[in-house]
Order: sequence, then C-alpha cells, then structure tokens
Amino acid sequence: MKLSYFLLLIIFMMQGTALVNVTLFENNWNGLMLWINTSLFIIATALTVKPADSSHKDH
Repeated sequence: MKLSYFLLLIIFMMQGTALVNVTLFENNWNGLMLWINTSLFIIATALTVKPADSSHKDH
C-alpha cells in the first residue's frame, strides 16, 4: 500500500482519539491521549524517514 494511505490513517486515528477523549471522557484522559498521539506521530515519522533513507544510494 502507499505511504500516503498509512499517513492519512494515522491522522484519522489521532483525530479519533481526540474526539473520544472530548466526547466520552470529558477531557479527563488528556495524558493518555497525548501519549497515544505522540506514539502515532513517531510511527508516522518512522514510516516517512525509512523510504527517504533507502532512496539514497552510495555510489
């Protein structure tokens, strides 16, 4: 699958955690939401850096 699909999926997951925190937990789980969103951001960064790193070839 394309990288853009996974990045878009991660954005939807981040927005979903924010929505669930606000609507179901009344902002009581901000620390957990921050941890989840930070983890998703790190995953997205790793997915983006890996293809960019492999495109550099030593001549």
